[in-house]
Parts: sequence; structure tokens; C-alpha cells
Amino acid sequence: YVMDECDQETHGVEHAFGLCSLVSIGEMASNEDILGSYMDRMIRMVERDKNSPSIFSWSLGNEGQFGTNHVKMSEWTKKRDDSRLIHYERTAFPNKAYGADQIKIDPCVDIISRMYTNLECLEIQGNMRNDERPYFLAEYCHAMGLGPGEVKDYWDIIYKHKRLIGGCVWEWCDHAVEKKLADGRVGYIYGGDSGEFPHDGNFCCDGLVFPDRTPSTGLLEYKKVIEPLKITCVDIKSGEFEIENRYDFSDLSEFAFGYEVTADGKVIDGGELKISAKPHETVKVKIDYSAPESVKDGVFIEIFMNTAKAYDWCEIGHRLAWAQFEIPTEICALSSKPLGKITAEDGKRYITVQSRAAEVIVDKVRGMICSVKKNGAELLARPSDIVIWRALIDNDNYVKPIWESEFFHKTYFKVRSVCTEITDTACVIKVDGAQGSNSRLPIFDIKIEYTITSNGIKTNIHADKNDIKAMNRTSSEETSLDLNLKKDIDEVPRFAMRFALKPEFEDITYFGMGDRECYVDYHEHAKMNVWNSTVTDEYEPYIVPQDCGNHINVKWLELKSDTDSVEFRADRAFEFSALHYTMEEMYEKAHAFELEKSDSTEVMVCYKNRGVGSNSCGPALSRKYCVTDKVIDFEFNIKI
Repeated sequence: YVMDECDQETHGVEHAFGLCSLVSIGEMASNEDILGSYMDRMIRMVERDKNSPSIFSWSLGNEGQFGTNHVKMSEWTKKRDDSRLIHYERTAFPNKAYGADQIKIDPCVDIISRMYTNLECLEIQGNMRNDERPYFLAEYCHAMGLGPGEVKDYWDIIYKHKRLIGGCVWEWCDHAVEKKLADGRVGYIYGGDSGEFPHDGNFCCDGLVFPDRTPSTGLLEYKKVIEPLKITCVDIKSGEFEIENRYDFSDLSEFAFGYEVTADGKVIDGGELKISAKPHETVKVKIDYSAPESVKDGVFIEIFMNTAKAYDWCEIGHRLAWAQFEIPTEICALSSKPLGKITAEDGKRYITVQSRAAEVIVDKVRGMICSVKKNGAELLARPSDIVIWRALIDNDNYVKPIWESEFFHKTYFKVRSVCTEITDTACVIKVDGAQGSNSRLPIFDIKIEYTITSNGIKTNIHADKNDIKAMNRTSSEETSLDLNLKKDIDEVPRFAMRFALKPEFEDITYFGMGDRECYVDYHEHAKMNVWNSTVTDEYEPYIVPQDCGNHINVKWLELKSDTDSVEFRADRAFEFSALHYTMEEMYEKAHAFELEKSDSTEVMVCYKNRGVGSNSCGPALSRKYCVTDKVIDFEFNIKI
């Protein structure tokens, strides 16, 4: 379906006279002297495209205020073609309220349309009955850099309310200029890189595909959320499911259905399914699958719909839609070797623990693991550290100055005290300290407990967040009392412990959501499985470097070199990323082609990483996807 939009936009006038101002509207939108130009563009578009059956709506333009000229454009269009709906988002101006306080929308349009309505106001609009016209999101997810997130949140509300008819993601592709580099590589540049003025920086890099049309993970997320059917589990034990056909015209019998059961990452059962459902019909399906009684990791069933024939745009068997469900199964307890004897030396600065073929050293000044050796070979490139920062994504831009003003990007762990308990089989190191930066109050008070045995390192982190307020400077000339107190900075970008392994640790295997990057509000495209990858492939080349490669709901992670391996495992699901670039490098560089690989494999073992959202242009990230925990308890085991 296509909404055909008139080429009409007046940002220059808005900059000169003010966005939403009556003066600005009078200059163009309600200026009869230029009505002819408005009408000329509308008439030419309608006459050119009137016989295109895909067009369901004529749009009077984009971001060009609203005035009498638009009303006359609508009147002419309805007389010429009364079979299509009239749309214009700026009819909601000059008032910009989005909820129940939204102004009355002019009758010249058949669709109520807004941009970047937040989820709360979208729910309000879905329930409104004082205007029966359908509600449309002219833009609602901004695909700039990593993202967009919260796409499913929007569509859950859209499917819930008949009045809501969908919307448009901004936008399809990144607009950047290809640049051949001196070393033969190809990079991308954007606004200002060629000396031009004015420009919007990298605000042109906001698409679901890269400039060469390679799909980003964002396109996979969008595809999954808007797939043309909904599969619901009715009773997993008896294999009963419901499939809702969301197509308007196609019967599901036109497609090929099947299922697969995986246990501990291996396919153990599967088959074809015969599904027939008319448009918007829901049918029941029963699958007699087989599953083991107990497993190490988990058992999952995936139901999928593929193309039954080849098309111009895909081959036969192209995956159109799917859903994955966990099958309840007993998880076997992990077996562990009996604890062997250890030796521990509690020195002035370092605590050295040796067991079997391993040696672990904890730095009492830093409170961190500074050396891990196996058979005499060092596995760490540098000491571990606590991290609350991330290479900011484009959708962090509005909170960036708040965090940076409190030096979140410069925090480190400061030790207050260290005590050690040593037995024949274990060395317990208790560290008390704080995470903060120079010239700022501590953000977290943290207690770390390392239990080092012959089986590895058990790490337990307890953190209490302090109340942090943005700096409130007052002028020396100020004579009146300012009672507008600053609000608490009640979230951090993430909370993690970072391990810089030697760069030879290239191969990774993990049980969690993959195989592409995923975040707490950006994971519909991901599946639970045992995945194999490489650190090199985990990197996503966003034009402006930013956080990437995250995975959620992870139970264990193993990194391997040609000779060694390191495993992270937790009872509570955690998040992780593994890249060949440091967080600091990605935060500081402005272009992907400027990145320099570190002499390490950067592993983030993460309690939580902030969601993605669309706040580069859209509403603020929903609070449920922010890292707002006042108390953090995070435990994981390291096996070497």
C-alpha cells in the first residue's frame, strides 16, 4: 500500500518565523499569493499517479504548517478523485498535544495523523471515540544507527485498537557518500565531512538498510514484528497452537508451513504442516512433537511459514514468519569436579591464587582481576573493570549531555577495603568500594566477592545506587531563590564487568538469544539457541560507531582461542557482547572506517544494557527498558 505525498515542505520558513507560529503559517500555508504553487504540485501528482492501484491515500505534503492553501488542495483532490483518503500530518498544528488534549482536526483530511506519538498517547488515541477517523503514525520509529527499538510495543497497541491503522518507519536507507580510503577500503561520510554548510551531520544516516542496501538488524526486527500471521501457544504440552492469518487477501494454504524442535542447540524433530486459513481467520493446529525428558540447556519448538514457490524477489523456501516457544523440560544439574587444593599468597598489593594449571591474581588497589594464567599463558590483555558506560547510540543523544555532565564516561572503581579468607580449597576475596569519577559523587557503592577455587572464579557483585542530581550552577548575580530543583539522574547506560581477553579469543559459543545482536526492547528477530559465532562477526558497522553486538537472555558464554577457553555462566540470565573494539574507541570515533582494533577481545558480562528506542527523533525510551535499578545483585562464574 502506498501513500502518495505531495512534494511540499517549508522548513526554511519555520526557521525564519518559528515552528507552529501563526506568522509562519501566514507566510506560506495561508498565503493566497502562492496558492497556485501549492495547487500545481498537488494536481500534477494526482494526475500522474491516479491510475496506480497501490495508492490508498493522497497526502497534501510533509512538515509544511497548515493553512487555507491545504484546505483548497484537499477540496480539489476530493472532486477529482473521491476514492482515496486525504492525509496531512500537519493538520494537528500549531498545537502539538498528542493525547486527549489534541486539538480538533480539520475535516479536510480523512485520516488523523501524527509523528512520534509516544506509547501512552497512542493508547489514548486508540480509545478515543469523539473522532471516528482512523489514526495513522506518519512517522513512529526512527531507524538511526542501532534500532529502532520498541517496534513491537507500538504494534501491540495498533493491533489492539481498530482505530489505529499503522504507520511509517523513518526511513528505508542510510544516506551517506561512499569514500575510497587510502588503504583500499571503502568508508561512508556524511554531513559536514566535505566542508559543506549547513548540514545535519549524520542525521541522514537513519535507515533500515545501509547505503549499499545491506539490511541492518533493524530491518530484521521490523520484518519480524509486522509478519503477516500471529502464532499463539494454547497448550505447549499437548502441542496445541492457534494461527491467525493477518493477510487481507491471501489464504495460508498458498504457503509452506513446518516445525522444528531443538534441544541443546540440535534439531531433534521436525516436519511439514498443512495449514489453511482465510484472510483474518484464526485456526487451531495440533503438533505431535517429540522432546527429551531432560536436557542441559533447553528445548524449543519453532513453527514457521515459508514461500511455497519462487518469486522475483526470493527463492522457494524463503522464511516469511515464525514463532518460537520453550518446551518445559527438566534441566540437568551441572556436574563439577571435586575441589582441589589451592595455594594463596596475600601480598602487600596482589593476592595470588594457584590451583591445578591455573593462576589468578587480584589487584587489591584496583579491586579487580588483573591476571589469569592457564598453563603459564596469560589470558587477559589488561585487568577487568566495572562498566556503567557504553559507546552511545544515536538514540542516546538526548540523555548524552546529562550523563556526560556527571562524567559517567569517566567512571572507575575505587577500593575502600579488601579482606581475604583462605582455606585449603578456596580463597574468598571481599572488596568494598565505589564506582564514580573524579570531582563527582559516587554513582554506586559496590561490594565484590571473588571465590577462587580449582573450578574457577565465582564473582558476586552487589551494588547500591546513590541519588545523583545533575549539576545546578547558579549565577553570582542571581538574587531570587530558585526552587526548581534538579531531578535525580535515575538511570545509567548499563551495568557490567568487562574482561579484556587476549585477541586470539576469536570463536564464541553461547546459549542465549541470537544469532544477531539484540537488546531488551529489540529482540523479536532473535531466537533462543546454542549459537556459534566469531568476535569479528559480532561487530555491526554502523556509519557512526556505537554500541552493538549485545545479546540478551544468555545462560552461558564460551570464548576460545586455538589453545585455551574461558567460560562465563550464571543461574540468572545475563547479557553480553564480544568485540575487537574497546568501548572508548567506539565512543570517541565519528566514522566506522576510523576505528582501530584493540589488542584484545572486549567481553562485556552485563547485568543490564539500556534499551534502544527511537529517541534520536522520537519519544524518550520507556522507563521499563532503562537501567534504573537502585539495588543490583549480579553473580556469575568464570571457568578457565
